[in-house]
Amino acid sequence: MYACVRATDGKTYLSANGNPAPYQAPYGMLGAGQQPLSDVYAPDRGAAGISAPESNRGRVTRGLVANNYVWVQDQCRQLDPGQTCEALQDAYEENAHKLRNAFQSQRPPLEKRDAQLRAQLASCGD
Repeated sequence: MYACVRATDGKTYLSANGNPAPYQAPYGMLGAGQQPLSDVYAPDRGAAGISAPESNRGRVTRGLVANNYVWVQDQCRQLDPGQTCEALQDAYEENAHKLRNAFQSQRPPLEKRDAQLRAQLASCGD
């Protein structure tokens, strides 16, 4: 079992595979290349500083979207048996909480996950 950290938001998740596939994320989502507001909203920067709403609409082009995405990959580390059981127990408790609060229509995937986690926890012992 592996503990992985998402490259985009830093949230952790469990994975049976320690080598998740890379994916594309907006460059700005990574917190890189930030500019001061004075640079972004200055009048010489495409009139973003003008107060008229119609003047503030940017033009989205294919190049703008394509050029501002970057490839990222989540980082994973292998858990020892004790850490694996602890992580599985935490995931089980979180899923159980969601299951208790779920509407009937939301229950099937949570019940499936509950069964999977119980099966994995069986090898942990108490």
